[in-house]
Amino acid sequence: MSTSGPRRRITGAGRLLIAAPKFNYSIPGALKNALDRASTD
Repeated sequence: MSTSGPRRRITGAGRLLIAAPKFNYSIPGALKNALDRASTD
């Protein structure tokens, strides 16, 4: 799975707003995985 497109959009954004349901006072696992994959080199 390529993350170059989403990574470019996230790093090029002036601001980033993430809205997700609270899951045990944390973010959902799928969202965490997506953010982790987009933030690695």
